[in-house]
Amino acid sequence: LSNLDCIPKSRSLLTADPKKVTVCISRNNDLHEKSITPTEVTELCKSLGSGKLGRVFILDNGSKAVFDLPKGRAEKLVEQLEMNEERSKEWHSEIPDELGEVFS
Repeated sequence: LSNLDCIPKSRSLLTADPKKVTVCISRNNDLHEKSITPTEVTELCKSLGSGKLGRVFILDNGSKAVFDLPKGRAEKLVEQLEMNEERSKEWHSEIPDELGEVFS
């Protein structure tokens, strides 16, 4: 249908920048009533060695945050969060392949 003969390279879902990927951060606890804030996400990511973050976008319902990072740093961040027992109890991170995954 699309005349593609290979899988497209990953890229930012926010800006289509081929040098970056989009990271999605959410809380594991569905009972948490407080919305996620950009400051909270930035502090979490920096504590895990992400380096400087660009603009952090919060979904309308406050349940998730999305932002772009270079692919290597994004993969390292997701891995560091999974390995950190204390932080991974409260937080979940992923590198979604499409925007629909972010909004589900």
